[in-house]
Amino acid sequence: STHFSWWNQDREGNGLRKFCESCVEGIIWAPAEGGSEQFFQMTQEMRQAHIPTVVLGLVTSAQNAFCHQVGVDMKKALRMGLEYLVENGHRHIGIAAAKSMRGTRGVLHHKRLKLALEVFAEMGLSVPDEDILDTSDNEHGGIDIAVALANRSSERWPSAIFAFDDLLSRGLAKGFNALRISVPNQISILGYDVAPDEPMGPIPLTTVC
Repeated sequence: STHFSWWNQDREGNGLRKFCESCVEGIIWAPAEGGSEQFFQMTQEMRQAHIPTVVLGLVTSAQNAFCHQVGVDMKKALRMGLEYLVENGHRHIGIAAAKSMRGTRGVLHHKRLKLALEVFAEMGLSVPDEDILDTSDNEHGGIDIAVALANRSSERWPSAIFAFDDLLSRGLAKGFNALRISVPNQISILGYDVAPDEPMGPIPLTTVC
């Protein structure tokens, strides 16, 4: 049996309760918002119904989830990316995020930014506010970020930008290419997440997979 909630928590709750009423033998659940109050309420209801559940994605308070979880340790993945940039000689590193997007994707970018800033601090690095570049469109917003950077003097450019998903990193690369800013000779770009479609793009990019 399959239920699509389209990231709506009320619809999600109704679907999960129907599974419980139908006495399914197990549930694989990609939650609309892991870690929310409603998420924990539903995990308790499924526990009371004695239905084994596996959640796709790690929840911060894993010990309270009452179910198994499969996912990526996002903070370790971000650390891997930052360590790679530092190993390649970068110290002035900017961030490209799309936390101003509406919905779940914006929430995800906001979480990545929070965790990345923690990793920066733990590694003894700082990010000036002007180098935290935000957009409301992860697919095309990278072009706007490229234009904003191009309006600065090149002495103020980061030597590398860590983009928090690959759609954003590709848009950024396209923007720099149109502005005749060489990637990686003038600015390096590191992506994240290996988004589908056009895996190489006009400029091959390194990404955290």
